[in-house]
Amino acid sequence: MYQIGTSNHSYTITPARTSTNTEFGDWRHYGNDQGGTRFSELLQIDPENVIRLRLVWEYTGSDNIANQTTPLKIGRTLFVCTPNGAIALDAENGSSIWRSVIAGTRSTARCRGLAYYRSTSIQGNCAERIISTIVLKDPFDVRLIALDARDGSACSHFGIRGEVSLLTDLGSVPPGYYEVTSAPTIVHDKVVVGGRIMDFQYWGGPSGVVRAFDVLSGKLVWAWDMGDPSRTLAPLPGETYTHSTPNSWAPMSGDDELGLVYVPTGNATPDFFGGNRRAFDDRYSSSVVALDVTSGVPRWSFQTTHHDVWDYDVASQPSLVNFQSGKRLIRGLVQPTKRGEIFVLNRQNGEPLFPVTEIPAPQGTVPEERLAPTQPISPSLPSFRGRDLTESDMWGVTPLDELWCRIHFRAARYSGTLTPPAVGASIQSPSFFGGMNWGGMAIDTARGIGVVTTTYLPLHVQLISREQVTRLSIKRLVPGKGHPPVPLSDQLILDALNPFNSNVNLGLLMNPWRFGGPGDGTPYGSIAASFMSPLQIPCTKPPYGRLSAIDLKTGRLLWTQPFGTMRDAGPFGIPSRIPLPVGMSTNSGAVVTLGGLTFIGATMEKSFRAYETTSGKLLWEDRLPTPSDATPMTYLSLKSQRQFVIVTAGGKYIRAYALPDVPRNDGVSHSSKSRRAI
Repeated sequence: MYQIGTSNHSYTITPARTSTNTEFGDWRHYGNDQGGTRFSELLQIDPENVIRLRLVWEYTGSDNIANQTTPLKIGRTLFVCTPNGAIALDAENGSSIWRSVIAGTRSTARCRGLAYYRSTSIQGNCAERIISTIVLKDPFDVRLIALDARDGSACSHFGIRGEVSLLTDLGSVPPGYYEVTSAPTIVHDKVVVGGRIMDFQYWGGPSGVVRAFDVLSGKLVWAWDMGDPSRTLAPLPGETYTHSTPNSWAPMSGDDELGLVYVPTGNATPDFFGGNRRAFDDRYSSSVVALDVTSGVPRWSFQTTHHDVWDYDVASQPSLVNFQSGKRLIRGLVQPTKRGEIFVLNRQNGEPLFPVTEIPAPQGTVPEERLAPTQPISPSLPSFRGRDLTESDMWGVTPLDELWCRIHFRAARYSGTLTPPAVGASIQSPSFFGGMNWGGMAIDTARGIGVVTTTYLPLHVQLISREQVTRLSIKRLVPGKGHPPVPLSDQLILDALNPFNSNVNLGLLMNPWRFGGPGDGTPYGSIAASFMSPLQIPCTKPPYGRLSAIDLKTGRLLWTQPFGTMRDAGPFGIPSRIPLPVGMSTNSGAVVTLGGLTFIGATMEKSFRAYETTSGKLLWEDRLPTPSDATPMTYLSLKSQRQFVIVTAGGKYIRAYALPDVPRNDGVSHSSKSRRAI
């Protein structure tokens, strides 16, 4: 923690949109509501009875389940995204209703969620439909698909036999260099999608264009190409959307009433060097942008990192809630970031609701680069960027690996948070894992509490010259095959034995989990990896992950604690079997309920937990067959009137938990109690 919040504001928090009776107990959007709060009004399971929660069914079908997916629940059916299509399960017992398996798909494609739509203008086939994405292997293609929610058949009037290619008008796209990682967003009968562009590889890659398609026909309605605002539909024949623009891979949010879709953006590749970027790249990168859902025209944008050379994409879904101050209702947006900063904005105009100030930023040594002189922070809200590192923060399980970490920390360039990449090793903290990543924030709108997971794993980064890129034979990443091996030479080994040598860092170069790439088309390539010792243990002291709660009414920190233990981790990846609460890195997020609980998996530990939202007290835990890297969800079964909690784990399991019997408080609260702020 760097600061705990000093705001003098006092608001009441209310949902951006309240569920109707017909939707109560469902989970209809990736974040439950269009605003992505991940809040459920169910209260059957509460702090007093959660200890009796039991596994009631487990789905382990033959389908590969996307290991980061959050299902939807509509009526009596659970819909789950798979790399091959989708599956539908009975929400009461997990039995299979239908499976959609599309031939030729890539079984390792990511799919964190899907979208549901019910038409009021058509009857029969595909009046209710599931919208998702798939990746085809040969030939490579990324497609938006529409399936009949009743039986999983393709909606034939959507695109071509239920599919729309998303590679159209992107130009030449190497296999795996474009994918859709988040659930499509549906606002005003339009399916809005962005896409992830492969990081670090080259300048001139696919466009980060955001597009909207008609939910019934699949026809392109508009395109937001930030490099050419006049190009609102498809490019002219022979042209493409503007290459190398910042992309949007994180979950979006929508506001039907305002007619806006909120788009979190990343930065332009190749990420660690920005000297090639154009004015429009710098204007919209690492921002949240409000687009008019009718036209795709930006209404406003707010930038969380100026001229981002740290890969600080806005990875978290914007959370939409309302702030009440006296008689004044302010439509708000809460935006967590990888930097660990949280920005709270007016979602009608992008103006900050909590103060935002610009602070001086460290400057660099790369002559072809230009860096922003300042960066924005929210000084009155809790910051999760962590304090600046010192040599005394270096740590190891033995004196030798601690010494190794101290030497390499001293050899690296580090001037606090936002230290820019340099020729020669530098330390980046927070890393591009976060702070907060795509798990975002879960907001209990009844209590006005936001719950976040944060990661504290510094990054070891190095820019390398074109000469070094050639000498080291650093090639573009081949998706699914990792980085091509680097041929070792006597001179390379001699260079690398000296940690103060600016040519190359052998620990970085030989790390099998390294990131980076040749940076073709720019003066520099890059290599990067988590700052770890040769034992593959972080070089900094724990905790490496935290679970925290913020009082959004006042902006103050309620509680924070290390999240996760070393039970399933250890040196060289060997499980220690010791449940030391060191805190583990996280990506995914939590779900919060009116019953006062926070459910979360999210770490590399094989555990699923329930905490009391107001205090952070651990109340319940169950062991999973594999770690869960997915955000859970919860719903009310129409058949048994029981509240279920669902979590997916390891790309194979869907697990459902419920109380063994239905308590007298059946969890169905349509009264004002479930709507008001507590």
